[in-house]
Amino acid sequence: MNPPIAKPSFRQALPVWVKIGLLSFGGPAGQIALMHRELVEKRGWLDEKRFLHALNVGLGALAGLAWHQCWDSNQANLIAAG
Repeated sequence: MNPPIAKPSFRQALPVWVKIGLLSFGGPAGQIALMHRELVEKRGWLDEKRFLHALNVGLGALAGLAWHQCWDSNQANLIAAG
């Protein structure tokens, strides 16, 4: 696992989100596994606790769109916050 990156730049984050978007044809289970591997294990942009919190918020919401809004918000936080 790479050391944590406090604030990935847009240039660093964009290829990761494009990769996740292009390879997420396995439904939610495949998408969650890919996000975990890329964001937690490989890049260290999120720790396990924050990833699981975002996952619980997304899966606990009634609308399917909430899942994507949760991750879009998390992506914006990764880029904007330190």
